[in-house]
Amino acid sequence: MIAALDARMNEIYWRAYQLENDVLVGLGDEMVCPPQALTLPGSGDWCAAGKGWSYLADMQADVQQAINNPLQDIYPTAGCMVQLAAADFTAGKGIAPEEAHPVYLRDEVTWKKIDQQKKKSEQ
Repeated sequence: MIAALDARMNEIYWRAYQLENDVLVGLGDEMVCPPQALTLPGSGDWCAAGKGWSYLADMQADVQQAINNPLQDIYPTAGCMVQLAAADFTAGKGIAPEEAHPVYLRDEVTWKKIDQQKKKSEQ
């Protein structure tokens, strides 16, 4: 299963998963990239979900062939996230609140506010 979300600016957030003991486990890291740069972590057909698959026609031919009927209108719900968090906590993966940090996939913001754009053009 590969989940892909529209990251805007012609990019997608994505990650591949495999099912282990009725729990989806991530394969590799979360990624952000242009649709053309998405590479599959293995061969064969993949289930796909998320709005990022609206870019499927822009992806490499092998990706297009491996993805059949992506489910674009599926969204994460709080209930599903709680189930995943509970499973991680039960497996001893809990951490102290002060150790929890967001994962930033973009190392810099690639857009500027309108007032920043004006300052740049006036220089």
